[in-house]
Amino acid sequence: MKQFYLHIGLPRTGTSFLQNEVFKKLPIHYKHDMLTVDEFGLRDGINLLSHEDLCGKIYLPTKLDRLGFFSYYSKYKPKIIMGIREQESLHKSMYNILLWLGYSKSFQDAKKHLEYKYNVDEIVNQVHTYFDDVFIYHFDDFKKNNEKVVSDICDFLNVDIPNVNFHVVNKRWNKRQMWLCRNINKVISQKIRCGVYSTKRLLYCINK
Repeated sequence: MKQFYLHIGLPRTGTSFLQNEVFKKLPIHYKHDMLTVDEFGLRDGINLLSHEDLCGKIYLPTKLDRLGFFSYYSKYKPKIIMGIREQESLHKSMYNILLWLGYSKSFQDAKKHLEYKYNVDEIVNQVHTYFDDVFIYHFDDFKKNNEKVVSDICDFLNVDIPNVNFHVVNKRWNKRQMWLCRNINKVISQKIRCGVYSTKRLLYCINK
């Protein structure tokens, strides 16, 4: 019997920890990727596909990508694993991702986009609209007792808890690190506009 599970984020709710320390150690068919069901290839037993972008790609301006993902996967009746966190905390943490992607403006400038793209209550309602069987954990609970949350997720998957190294993954930058990253991004974006760096040259410098 094929059992299909989707772990859909939200981003910054312990997703990297679950993907690296829990899911890949389970005796199941698991992939961390954005795949169609045909690409994933459902097998007999437990199948788990995980990617935080299933709740929407941060760099896209609309919500249509998220609704498109939900509409597509809902046809296969998956069970959903989803992490949530308090709205303001989520947006501040996701601002780190924007900086990592090259964003050079302030958090206040980014806030309007983040509030539109990642309204937690709205996303939860959309998940319940498209899917019938949903397990939701709160990131605050995860921070207080990640062993309990992992145990609950494994119960939902109907698997034993693997040997897990409970540590912090993708810790948010402090204010000084964010300030430094913003200013580096400003310099790079100005040089691109002035023609000092071509995109190809920039990618070479970043990857070097």
